[in-house]
Amino acid sequence: MIRIDRFLSDATGGSRKEVKAWLRAGRVSVDGERVRNAACQIAEHSVVDIDGNLVEMQGPRYIMVNKAVGTVCTALHADPRSVLAGMPVSPRKPLQCVGRLDVDTTGLLLVTNDGEWNHRVSRPGHLVKVYRATLAEPLVDTAIEELLGGVSLRNETRPAVAHSLECVDTRILRIGIREGRYHVVRRMLAAVGNRVTELHRESIGELALDGRIAPGEWRELSVRERSLFEPN
Repeated sequence: MIRIDRFLSDATGGSRKEVKAWLRAGRVSVDGERVRNAACQIAEHSVVDIDGNLVEMQGPRYIMVNKAVGTVCTALHADPRSVLAGMPVSPRKPLQCVGRLDVDTTGLLLVTNDGEWNHRVSRPGHLVKVYRATLAEPLVDTAIEELLGGVSLRNETRPAVAHSLECVDTRILRIGIREGRYHVVRRMLAAVGNRVTELHRESIGELALDGRIAPGEWRELSVRERSLFEPN
């Protein structure tokens, strides 16, 4: 059981003052009955509406996005460039990106309002992330050896190491990394004398991007997909 004023505040983001005003005005119904008492206790399965519009408690959300080029990983839903534009807004449990992709990088991005899950999935070194990189020049054999052995990045003491490499074509490379550093794939290829012209993330751990999701679109993760990130 939960007080109706607490439920409405948590579900809508309204202040207690606003919620009490809705109740006093007779705008709130529970299971079809008008409720005016802020202390009224409601059951978990109760149907609550304001002015006939159903109100639901915002639970945890786990979302797969096919990030489009030119979009940004910002929490500002109102920004039309944001990957969150058009997604559900909940002031009490705001959505946030799990890690980041830069403005020119496309592909798999996860979004959630579950802070613990976000921390677990985005923890550096925890999961292998696979990218498809289109290069300005063909990748030479010595560069492949360097990337697998570890390359030095400017202004950093720790080398960046590729977890896996696959040459899809002369200028298309599939690279797996455990790194979480800023622009790390682009910087790694620059370190071996090449340049990334396009970068697309294909997978995070065992979760691959759903090919049915068009760039800029999203869907909820299935229970099975969420289980891929559960602790062993």
